[in-house]
Amino acid sequence: MIDRVLTLIVAVALLAGCGGGADSVAVTGELPAPVTETEDERGTVYRGPITDMSDDRVIGDVEHVMDIEFVVDGERTTGHVTVTSVTITNEGGTWEGTGEGTTTWTTADPAHLHSLDYTLFGTGSYDGLKFTYHVEGVDYPWTITGTIEPAGS
Repeated sequence: MIDRVLTLIVAVALLAGCGGGADSVAVTGELPAPVTETEDERGTVYRGPITDMSDDRVIGDVEHVMDIEFVVDGERTTGHVTVTSVTITNEGGTWEGTGEGTTTWTTADPAHLHSLDYTLFGTGSYDGLKFTYHVEGVDYPWTITGTIEPAGS
């Protein structure tokens, strides 16, 4: 009886430590400064490589297309960021999706704090997977934390 209870306790502890479950993989890394910034009919387009990630499936060439609406409230400015399209492409496939977030600063502290959330869906070898992540930072590189999991999660 004690063996069963101990086995159950160990199993529960192991499951609790898995975070997002067996099908979920934690991903961390850095978003470097974009290599190019252009404007086109879609909005502002940022392009560059992502090279420093804990999971090779999300390393590759990235393109962000976004619009920002600024609101000034006294000394504080907030940019509401809508990422209408983001793609990460590598030999294994492509991740495609959208994102949203903010960039904020004040006249007293002009450093822009960026905080963005993304949801991308995989194609090619990544078909059936979803990459959700949060990007935050002031100066590049910005910190990326997220998960890769089945798209139905």
